[in-house]
Amino acid sequence: MASQQTEHPVVTYQPENYQQIVVVQVPNTRANMVLSWCSCFMCFALGIPSVVLGYRAQTQLQAGNVHGAHQSVRMGRILAITGIVIGTLLMLGGGAFLGFWIYVISTLGH
Repeated sequence: MASQQTEHPVVTYQPENYQQIVVVQVPNTRANMVLSWCSCFMCFALGIPSVVLGYRAQTQLQAGNVHGAHQSVRMGRILAITGIVIGTLLMLGGGAFLGFWIYVISTLGH
């Protein structure tokens, strides 16, 4: 049995101005920071860590650590969204609770 060999082109010449292009997806740290600051106003306990992670992502991105920046942005975004949801629920729940007691107190006098 004879094995078949395929011919592969061999590069014997490379132009002088040849450049290798590498595409790296960079996380959007600015949009995450806006979300983080909104989360601070809604739920302070989750907003502050989100802001810290946003600044950490910017620092890691400037240092060239794209993978670390992606992780920080992802975790910061999760904390920010969770903080906004919890803050909204607390405001709605608190408003309903306050409205209920105002109604109860106002009907007691009649």
